[in-house]
Amino acid sequence: MESKGCIFNIQKFSTNDGPGIRTTVFFKGCPLHCGWCSNPESQAQKPQILWDLSKCIRCQQ
Repeated sequence: MESKGCIFNIQKFSTNDGPGIRTTVFFKGCPLHCGWCSNPESQAQKPQILWDLSKCIRCQQ
């Protein structure tokens, strides 16, 4: 059986999502739209380009 998904983020050395140290994989496409969601930008299932201005080199040129 093959499963496919769109990965939103991979967080290494996570200690917030359960006991111990782990790697957490976040997928896109949550239909719940909870008001307390810490990743609302991950709710859309379609692939999107995300960028962080502080990490871009020459983005404003």
